[in-house]
Amino acid sequence: MISSVPQGTVLGPILFLILIGDITNNTCSHVSSFADDTRVLLAIENEDGVKKLQNDLKTIYTWQQINNMQFNENKNVGGS
Repeated sequence: MISSVPQGTVLGPILFLILIGDITNNTCSHVSSFADDTRVLLAIENEDGVKKLQNDLKTIYTWQQINNMQFNENKNVGGS
């Protein structure tokens, strides 16, 4: 059985917001989402910051697997 939400419905964006609502759980980085674009930001001042960011990325990729989502790792940053 295939399940989906038809494009152009009011329900689609609401369901998407509900789905990604917990993506920031257990992260110390700033995670922002707009439409289908998600960014992870953290000011890195030392090696501890690098470890925090890496742990947050692992947490978010685990979230991705649990929620049957797929990130586009090859997407250009900044539109270039």
